[in-house]
Amino acid sequence: MLKDLLKQSRSYRSFDPNAKITEEQLLEWVDHARYCPSSINLQMLKFRLVTDASECKAVLSDTRWAGKIKDTVLPPQGHAPVAYIVICSD
Repeated sequence: MLKDLLKQSRSYRSFDPNAKITEEQLLEWVDHARYCPSSINLQMLKFRLVTDASECKAVLSDTRWAGKIKDTVLPPQGHAPVAYIVICSD
């Protein structure tokens, strides 16, 4: 079962700009993530939710997508993510 799920998994590098992801959805996802085990329960990760269009543009400019694929700009123009969960560590 797990193997089948993994075989179906894909990396997405193009997004629907009309999709709306709310801060509430992001908060729910981060809340779920905090149940994942961590070394001696340190829970050292910090999360920054980004939904503002200008902030999303700034985050995108600091990322590299499919760095091994030369002469390709990803995500394609007009298909950038509309939200991010930035994961930080002290």
